[in-house]
Amino acid sequence: MIVTLDAYELRECERFAKLSAFTQQGIEFGQHDTVDRGIAETARDTMIGKVAEVAVSKMLKAKGLHCPIDFNIYERGEWDDSDIKIFRWDIDIKATERGRWLMIERGKLLMRRNQTYNLLPDALISCNTEWSGNRPTGKVRINGIISLPTFIERAKQIRKGETIPNTGTRIQADNYGVLSEGLSNNWDSIIEMLYKRDPIPKDKIELKWGEI
Repeated sequence: MIVTLDAYELRECERFAKLSAFTQQGIEFGQHDTVDRGIAETARDTMIGKVAEVAVSKMLKAKGLHCPIDFNIYERGEWDDSDIKIFRWDIDIKATERGRWLMIERGKLLMRRNQTYNLLPDALISCNTEWSGNRPTGKVRINGIISLPTFIERAKQIRKGETIPNTGTRIQADNYGVLSEGLSNNWDSIIEMLYKRDPIPKDKIELKWGEI
C-alpha cells in the first residue's frame, strides 16, 4: 500500500527531525566502538521514520481510526512509549529508504524489556520511505505488520559485523531480521484482529537468541 503525505505533513516531519536530531543518540545502542552519526545523518534517519509514522496514521484515519503521532521532542535517554497505538496494541513503525528487511537491534529489545516505560512493542510495522536527492518525496510504502513474538520466532539472527543477506550492508549491532514481503498486509482484516485480540503480555515475550 502506498500513502502520500502532503507538503504540510512533510514540513512538520522535517521540523521534528531537525529539532530532535540534537537529542538523539549518535551511536548504535551499546555499540561504543562504532562511528558516531553526525547531526545531518541523524536528522535524515529520523525523517525517514517520522514520515512513515505519519503515513501509517493517515492510512488508519482513512479507515476510520484516530491514531495520532507523537511530535514531542524528548531529552537524550528518554523515549515515547510506542510509535503508534492501535486499540490495546503498542506498535513500533520501522522504516528504511529501500531495504527489503524489517530489522530491529537485539540490544534495544533487551533494554526495553527491563524498563518501566517504553516497554517492548506488541507488534512492528514495516515501511519504505521514498527518497529523492536529499529529501523525501512524500510517498511511503506500508509493507505490513507482524506481532513481536511472531517476528522473533521467524527472524534470521544477524550478528554484529555480518552483512544483511543478499546485500553488501554490514551491520554494527546484533539484529533480528525478517523479509518485509512476508508480512500481513490486508489492513481491513488486520484492524479487525487488533480490535478483537489482546496482545501477548510483554513479560511473556521471549527474546530468543542463538537458538535453532
